[in-house]
Amino acid sequence: MVELKDNEVISALGLLWQPSSDSFKFIMKDWLPSHNMTKRSLLSDVNSVYDPIGLISPVLIKGKIFIQQFWGLKIDWNETLSEDLKSRWIQFYSNLKLLSNLTIPRNVISTEGCSMQLHGFCDASQNAFGACIYIRSYNDDGLCHVHLYTSKSRVAPLKASTIPRLELCGALLLAELVVEVQKELTKLNFVVPQRDVYVWTDSTIVLAWIQSQSIFQVYVSNRIARINDVTSPTQWRYTPTTTNPADLITRGADTERFNSCTLWWNGPHWLSQSEDNWPVISNLPANLPEMRPIKLVLSTAADRSQWLLNNYSKWSTLLRVTAFIQRFAINCKIKRDNAVQRKTGLLSLSEIKLAHTFLLLKAQHEAFLNEISSLKTNNPVHGRSCLKSLNPFIDGDGLIRVGGRLENSSLSYHAKHPIVLPSTSVVTRLLFEHEHRRLMHVGPQALLTHMNNTYWPIRGRIIARKVVWKCIQCFKSKPRFSSPFMAALPRERVTFARPFTRTGVDFCGPIMVKSGLRKVTPIKCYVCVFVCMCTRAIHLELTSTLATEDFLAAFNRFIARRGQCSDLFSDNGTGFVGANRILQDQFLALQKCKKLSDFLLNLSITWHFIPPSAPHFGGLWEAAVQSAKCHLLKVTKGVMLKYDETVTLLCQIEAVLNSRPLCPNSTDPSDFNVLTPAHFLVGGSLLLPAEPDVSSVPQNRLKRFKLMQSLFQTFWKRWVGEYLPQLQRRGK
Repeated sequence: MVELKDNEVISALGLLWQPSSDSFKFIMKDWLPSHNMTKRSLLSDVNSVYDPIGLISPVLIKGKIFIQQFWGLKIDWNETLSEDLKSRWIQFYSNLKLLSNLTIPRNVISTEGCSMQLHGFCDASQNAFGACIYIRSYNDDGLCHVHLYTSKSRVAPLKASTIPRLELCGALLLAELVVEVQKELTKLNFVVPQRDVYVWTDSTIVLAWIQSQSIFQVYVSNRIARINDVTSPTQWRYTPTTTNPADLITRGADTERFNSCTLWWNGPHWLSQSEDNWPVISNLPANLPEMRPIKLVLSTAADRSQWLLNNYSKWSTLLRVTAFIQRFAINCKIKRDNAVQRKTGLLSLSEIKLAHTFLLLKAQHEAFLNEISSLKTNNPVHGRSCLKSLNPFIDGDGLIRVGGRLENSSLSYHAKHPIVLPSTSVVTRLLFEHEHRRLMHVGPQALLTHMNNTYWPIRGRIIARKVVWKCIQCFKSKPRFSSPFMAALPRERVTFARPFTRTGVDFCGPIMVKSGLRKVTPIKCYVCVFVCMCTRAIHLELTSTLATEDFLAAFNRFIARRGQCSDLFSDNGTGFVGANRILQDQFLALQKCKKLSDFLLNLSITWHFIPPSAPHFGGLWEAAVQSAKCHLLKVTKGVMLKYDETVTLLCQIEAVLNSRPLCPNSTDPSDFNVLTPAHFLVGGSLLLPAEPDVSSVPQNRLKRFKLMQSLFQTFWKRWVGEYLPQLQRRGK
């Protein structure tokens, strides 16, 4: 084994290592200034101090800055320096002798396997920018130790730059240095996760740049992108300039006090404390420099290729204008010597056909450009093209025609191979409108049939319907009237009460009734229809005439069987015409009769009349009249019945009408039976079989009164829950 003395050092990887103290040393050789001191010799002197990991960067940066100033003075490599420059260099280099007193511990980690953090600092000035990295670890006693690990320095470019840009260069240098250190520690089996890596800067502008999502100038945006690639914006923090060790790199440090500079060797004082004592910044600047102005590169430009098509709304006018423009273009190409060949006067048929072909070609080229390219090279059209099923081909004029399957038919060439028209072209729309007017405003089907004799419009059925629908003349000939908005239902229709408490009345007829068994002249009878405003229950009474006595008799029978009503509603009769005029005249006379008024007054019945010429106000009894007449006509089939037979038939029709459901029937077998008007009259349907005999059951077991009350209450609850919501919808 080789025995080493305590003061002996070993050169390891370019560094001088003292094994006895396990520390790095810098031994400066004796240096005598040369008489012919040049820029070349100065560069050789400063490079003789080997510092690969940047332990003494604050000292050496002064020499680098001094040498860089020579480039500004335009001094040649072999030119002897002035006495002033010589004295300044001698003073700097002589002080480097004091670096021999430095003893830098090699071990920067407290104990093996302990947790550690990387803390990087960066700073910049007009002369230089740099970065340094510290390792923060804990020993077995829990004490925190911070040691310098490495640093890098760069002189600022000769070209003047702003401080924020130089600070950004320092941040980029620190980010790349952190990546190198992490790779080196990984090779030494020391893995430092990203959450334990902290990078510090004293520039709030740089912090705002890194954390901003705005667009900056190229110089700034390129460096920010590189920084964000290797670090995260959350790793960047702010440190004051007074506690930033990288500030020593940018300003330089004196050799005399460098050995005792704890800020450089052990970092800021707060770094060895808990994270709660670390500096923080509350707000970053909002107005950042180097913002790139956003210039919109997309602009709306008018499509001037459609100027001719958009200026004319008729196909014939467009065709003639296009023909005149083509004539003008042809005449301009003819020289003055041959001016006789120029065309003038009225348009010829050949010129019209040429303009027609030109417009069709233009429409097809705008819509089927890819298909035309494929067909010209004898290739099939694309599988997703709308022309795939038409087997298209290009004719001699360059137009796309339908190949089809009618080649062997006796049709004309245009019918067998119609010209394809795109669905979105203005030409197609103008052609359809022209044919629609020429064919005297035919319908969509006839219009499309005539168009298919020469053209094959894509989506032709839709275009034909659209053209007819937008035609003003066709709209005026078949106007569509708007239906009036239905009003809310009256209170009498939507509030429950005893059946027939509020009743509507109307007459229907006349109907012919036999007066005897033999061939006797039939008599006219009328049906008085009573309808409940609430439950829509119907009561039918047959009257011999429209006299007051007959109506009062029918009304008395109605009250006797259905109970007294409080309100009676009917129309004014002004809406009937023709054959019903006699009926309405008599009905109006009946309403004005004093005897009838006295009768109603004694019974406390109020008669309400709907407004004149408003039959929709009486839609409820009009619908009841229609339903009664419908059943009556279908059953009798024109056969005249006797009076008692007619009364019997009306009672059966009444039972059927009162058994109609008020709301849709449910398909669930466990649900209630469908609700009908008969439920409010007799508690169930009028057409069901008779109930079983319960006369032998003891009276104390029936409790029919409470049962019937419960049933009727259930019917009204179902009326509110099932029938009433059906009235919410408006028919128009």
